[in-house]
Amino acid sequence: MAGQRPVDPARHPRWGGVKELILAALTDEPFLLDLSVASGTGLYDIHQRRWDSEALEIAGVRAGQLADVVPTTTVLRLKAGLAGLPDGTRLIIGAADGPLANLGVGATPAGVAAVSLGTSGALRTVVDRPTADADGRLFCYALTEDRWVIGGAVNNAGSVVRWAGQSFASGFERPGAEGEDADERDAALLMEAQGVPPGSDGLLCLPYLLGERAPWWRSGLRGAYLGLRREHGRAHLVRSAVEGVCQQLALVRDSFAGEGFAVTEVRATGGAVASELWVGVLAAALDLPVAVADTPEGTALGACLLGWHALGELPDLDHAAALIAIGKPTVPDPANAALYARLRPLVEKSALAMLDTVKELDRLAPQPTPAIPVTGGRVDATHGSEKA
Repeated sequence: MAGQRPVDPARHPRWGGVKELILAALTDEPFLLDLSVASGTGLYDIHQRRWDSEALEIAGVRAGQLADVVPTTTVLRLKAGLAGLPDGTRLIIGAADGPLANLGVGATPAGVAAVSLGTSGALRTVVDRPTADADGRLFCYALTEDRWVIGGAVNNAGSVVRWAGQSFASGFERPGAEGEDADERDAALLMEAQGVPPGSDGLLCLPYLLGERAPWWRSGLRGAYLGLRREHGRAHLVRSAVEGVCQQLALVRDSFAGEGFAVTEVRATGGAVASELWVGVLAAALDLPVAVADTPEGTALGACLLGWHALGELPDLDHAAALIAIGKPTVPDPANAALYARLRPLVEKSALAMLDTVKELDRLAPQPTPAIPVTGGRVDATHGSEKA
């Protein structure tokens, strides 16, 4: 705010997030943070297992101001006198939402990836060591000390269909609908888009309405439709947007392959996977079978399973895959998979080629237009997740 003095980190004895504060309130332990959340802060050296001195210098904080980092399976005890809870109740410190989502859908064995498709999206797979690709495309968070999750988050997923419903709602009832009404409108749009052939009759969508993160991490990207012709209609615009999101997730998967981590199957969760179109396009773009997890609360279930593991009741986390009910996998259509593989280089080429044009547009119109709300309903399932 104007006139407000900048914060001097050195003046404060402690720096932390909401989790550290809650743990301090619930237990009598020192200031603690789990390895998983610490590994996603950008301040933690995942190889040396310590706060990184160079990152701390840039941030202007000291290691002594931050929490002590402990394994995700650390068992704490609730302090006495908490209302409604027995004194000494065990508390598992737990992990971050993304790694827990992999565990909650059973995507822990080698080669099994998890996809979250809500307002935003993410693709993650579990590896046996902390790793980072040389090009900086992927994040790496801990699940446990010997299980690490690599992946990438995309800013746009169900949000593009919600935007389409708000922008192209003519012909549907309640164009200003929210909540369940908006979900019904989005579902109707997706059903209409299923009638468009794969490739959207030559229409390519760069679905960067909210900018984009993985795998390029380039600021300033904007959305665009390329190849627009007179015969393209609303259904083409919606389908090509879905295809654009799935192609972006496929680019993240390609980054896995570049680091030697092959993916052989995918388990999907989130509000968007209720749509047959989303799942079919995702399977074809990844050229992998995609099974939808029966539970919509993968992260919460993953937290329960990690707690079970910490208490010794689930010795092998890979066994979680056998405990999670999933639907019959959607197998990619070979012709569609081949088409999307041919189109995918055009996505990257077009997106990066637009950067100079976008910079000029930003100079001409530096103030963004008001954001279209995308809250409410199923498409918000992963909003705010995968922040790093």
